[in-house]
Amino acid sequence: MVKSKTVKKAPNTQLFQCIKKYLVFIQFERRLSANTLESYWFDLLRYGEYMSSTYRIRSPKRIKIKYIREFVHALTQVNSSKFGKALEPTSINRIVSTIKGFHQYLVNEGVCEKNPADKVSALKFTKRQPEILEVPEIELILESSQTGKRFDSRDYAILTTMYSSGLRVSEILDLKLSEVLWDEGFLLIHGKGEKERYVPINKKALNAIKT
Repeated sequence: MVKSKTVKKAPNTQLFQCIKKYLVFIQFERRLSANTLESYWFDLLRYGEYMSSTYRIRSPKRIKIKYIREFVHALTQVNSSKFGKALEPTSINRIVSTIKGFHQYLVNEGVCEKNPADKVSALKFTKRQPEILEVPEIELILESSQTGKRFDSRDYAILTTMYSSGLRVSEILDLKLSEVLWDEGFLLIHGKGEKERYVPINKKALNAIKT
């Protein structure tokens, strides 16, 4: 059983006993990593502590949908007395998903008759647009890689190739010299599902790779 280093010891009530049993269940059912299991433990312990301190709940059978919604609302509040700063919507939605899974487990195990979190909706949020670097900023990055140190040529070649071709870091790392079409000015890229595509690359990047 994973023990969180960031929260206090869980009370010995039916609610927290069920939380521990659920964590043991998903640990073996889903073969979760230690870090992932730690996240589940932290989220459910925080959830259980809220239910215990706010509504004096000792049994999961007493949890109502309005309690869960109030818990989710508390997570969105800045400088909340219970949770500190407000969480990002993505983090809150992860917690909501964890709570839903926990209560569904209790239904499947016959502990509860219904899942009170079933109709709790995830938060809607606007996806952040990626920030785009201006040309002078990119040129400054390229210049900063030339400091006279041992691996400057390698770093400059990687950065120049990324700028020229728009490849992802993982694609750059997987790129082989045999996949550089020097005369044609293209790179042969192997993507997901063993799909191949040709990506153009300029002469400046090709020269950087050669050196």
